[in-house]
Amino acid sequence: MIPGFSWFLNGEKYGIVDAQGNIVQPPQYDEIYSGGDEEFIVYTINEKFGILNAQGELVTQALYDEVDLGSLARNAGLIVGKRGNESWVINTKTKAQTKVPYADLKGVENGYIKISTPDGKWGFADLEGKEVIAPQWPTLKVNPALNVVFAYEQWQNDGGDTFPVLRAAYTLTGKPVFSVKSIECGAEQLLDSQGKVVWPQDATPFCPKEE
Repeated sequence: MIPGFSWFLNGEKYGIVDAQGNIVQPPQYDEIYSGGDEEFIVYTINEKFGILNAQGELVTQALYDEVDLGSLARNAGLIVGKRGNESWVINTKTKAQTKVPYADLKGVENGYIKISTPDGKWGFADLEGKEVIAPQWPTLKVNPALNVVFAYEQWQNDGGDTFPVLRAAYTLTGKPVFSVKSIECGAEQLLDSQGKVVWPQDATPFCPKEE
């Protein structure tokens, strides 16, 4: 249980009391435990999850099939939840619950919600669920020191080994910095933030030659 609160059992239901013995939540929960780094309270009713904040106040009803128990400090006060196949973002500060149109959510990284598509491509949404970087990359890595997000694809060599290859970079607000595109013959060109070719202007001399 989080600091300042304790649970008590009445029959088969759990409730919460504060340090002075005052009842904060009456006995109504099937299960109850702390989440994050003792930053919020998770409860269950009829096998559905709900959230209480650090003050013992109701944030959500018992609506969720799954909730992320990660640190609120790392996750900007947000909790990721699932209702059936729907993904939701729960704001423990405002108590807002926002449905977001992504197949999967994997917590929050450096102030962004990690989102993915059913085929495993990753992107970022902001803390309100608005898409910042479209989920189109096998790997995304945030570099806070450089204020940039690097996007990688997985390449495979002739020996069957796979390795990440840098293909694009974005600012932390999702604006393109550069990208690399392949032309039909397999040669590549570097594009600027506007999608204009930087080099080589004519990539055909770099087309792989058949052996």
